Amino acid sequence: MRRFISLLMCTIIFVLSANVLAWEFNTDDDTKGWTPNARIADLKAGDGVLVATINSNMTDPFISCSREGPWDASDITGVLARMRWSADATTSPGTTFFWFNPTAKQIPYSAPEPNEWKVVLVDLIDQEDWAGTINQIRFDLGDGIPEERTVEIDWIRLESLYLTNETFEWSGLLGWDVLGDPNSFDDNEWENVNSLDYAVSWDRIPIVQTHSSSSLVKRLRKRLRQTCTFPP
Repeated sequence: MRRFISLLMCTIIFVLSANVLAWEFNTDDDTKGWTPNARIADLKAGDGVLVATINSNMTDPFISCSREGPWDASDITGVLARMRWSADATTSPGTTFFWFNPTAKQIPYSAPEPNEWKVVLVDLIDQEDWAGTINQIRFDLGDGIPEERTVEIDWIRLESLYLTNETFEWSGLLGWDVLGDPNSFDDNEWENVNSLDYAVSWDRIPIVQTHSSSSLVKRLRKRLRQTCTFPP
């Protein structure tokens, strides 16, 4: 029991002291530290989403965040963002994710089809330049699109190799396999998964792609493994 309490206290201290790894825009007028450059006409939070308004034929519009960092790159294997774009940017240049450690590095991502909510995945697990201390992250939102448009963002998450209780918010195991005793893991009670009991590992994440929420996790070929069992 004494060991259990010590482990629990260490976990609580770690969680409280960790820098932000997720952004939800549920408070009106609070962009959670995300700021626009001058190429974005307006950036605001409202009705649970962050909305960037971009004028037609604009080059290099982006939003960035540094206030909630810095972040340790070794703890993060990718970035997920649930987005909806009002215009077609699927073939446009300038859909790029940047990070600074402290110099600028970048990787392209695929914009979703217009007017559809999709989860955009930026896979960083094989990026050699994703290393050290990350001071700032940035989403570039496409160049030269010939119409005024909006990019809505429901949430942004920095994903790690380990499960959180939010991992199964899309409901169910979604293609994950439990290794060990499956009776101790109830996939019908996915919101109660305890990240102290299970950790996630995977063989490989696909290249940068855009997927719907239901197909994203299935494509990642992830699996669960039981890492520790606490006394009752």
